[in-house]
Amino acid sequence: MKWLTLSLLFISILNADEALKPVKLFHHRVQFGPDIFWSHYRSSLEEDTRGSKLTCTIDGFFGGFRAGYDYLQPDALYAGTEAIAAWGRDNIRSKRSDSKSEHDHQTRLWANLEQRLGYNAQSTILPEFIVTPYLGLGWHYEGTSSDHAHWYYGAAGLKTIQKFYKRFEIGMDLKLMYGFDIHDKGFVSITTTQWKKTFWGFETALPLRWHVGSCGKWDLEFKPYLLKLNLNSPQTIVGARLLAGYSF
Repeated sequence: MKWLTLSLLFISILNADEALKPVKLFHHRVQFGPDIFWSHYRSSLEEDTRGSKLTCTIDGFFGGFRAGYDYLQPDALYAGTEAIAAWGRDNIRSKRSDSKSEHDHQTRLWANLEQRLGYNAQSTILPEFIVTPYLGLGWHYEGTSSDHAHWYYGAAGLKTIQKFYKRFEIGMDLKLMYGFDIHDKGFVSITTTQWKKTFWGFETALPLRWHVGSCGKWDLEFKPYLLKLNLNSPQTIVGARLLAGYSF
């Protein structure tokens, strides 16, 4: 009986030491992968000189590569950087009420770079829930063979992530943007900037993340999103990202 008591005491001490070991938390996360999106534009214009109505529809299909980094220590300052370069083809259809429709197409380069700073606030009620408000500065570029546009923008946003079970996380990203220092020419002026000197835009996304592997360092993230670069423009962008993430 004495030996049994000593054995149980020894096992309980080992278990206590194991329980006291801190849980390994990853504070850095890099992500990379393809980004595919569809840009849709449709407008109607009354032409007083010809007494006709011009309708224009532009559908662009784009694919590119996105990469980013986030510093995600709970209850600490947040920093994030994200960049994308994409190429696509715009299919342009225009029609006047007094003539036949016309079709055209062109290739466009699309690029964006963004830097964010904020705070990672971990919930005291839900330990696996993190809210990250942030401010950011970004640069956007679009160009075709004959014209181009680029501008800077300020951003204010909110990122949330909630862990469910052991390997699945779901979140919500919201971002408001204010474009300024705009330099535009030609086609992009019509579809995106609308010849404005400043404008507002927004983006919302739904990250769905699955952790893979025994240590949880790797993950796969599917993130559908809706983007309006300029609220004054009828252009709307809908896309999805499939990203591989590595935490350390």
